[in-house]
Amino acid sequence: TESKADDGSGYPVVDVNESSGAVTLLQAGTATVAVTAEASGNYGEATASYTITVGKGKPAVTVQLPTGGTGEDKNIYSYTGKERVFGAAVTGAEGAVDPSADENSITYTFYRDNSGVKGEELSGQPTGVGTYWVVATYAGDDNYEGNNSTARSFTISASTLNVDISGYSDEYDGSTHDVARVSSVTGVGGAEVAYEITYAKKEGAYADSAPEAGNTDAWKPARDLQVTDVADSGGYWYKVEV
Repeated sequence: TESKADDGSGYPVVDVNESSGAVTLLQAGTATVAVTAEASGNYGEATASYTITVGKGKPAVTVQLPTGGTGEDKNIYSYTGKERVFGAAVTGAEGAVDPSADENSITYTFYRDNSGVKGEELSGQPTGVGTYWVVATYAGDDNYEGNNSTARSFTISASTLNVDISGYSDEYDGSTHDVARVSSVTGVGGAEVAYEITYAKKEGAYADSAPEAGNTDAWKPARDLQVTDVADSGGYWYKVEV
């Protein structure tokens, strides 16, 4: 058997079982296989040859989401404002040469979500809150064609703000005061953020549950909801928006 690999590696393109004649394809390239029949009583030895050309295979590509995801599919991540590390598995034919997949041969394309399916392509990896899709693409090599993975979705959810707040508490002095004192509002990594805070008193329809976020009649800015005397004492809901 004379084999020539497309990648010039010198490794055999096929493996021939000399007893059975079975041929196993190992990688892309060409191979010339010689078949010899031994001489018998009536016939002399004879040899024939044929050429086998092995084309490139198509690998299976699977995109791998970053670690640390939550939810049933482990694909929900808290907002950090930073890009995450995606990966991909590239698998070739069983028993054959493995695809030469590395970080230089795999790229990732990101898309917006469009009602549960892959939507508009993005220019880079998204870092803001929302639902997105990602596809891994393998460029191919001497033995395998390029191929894309199936798209997978992932969600970046809003992170929890850290609000250092304390309700007003002091003796009656006849003056008006803010409902609460806000010492700080911080986000990811303790970074201070610009914010607006509104309040709603825990009474009537809102005694046990806060008003809906969009109820502008119930939520009041501090300047419109001041405390003056004992009658203003009680519990208050607060809503922080950034």
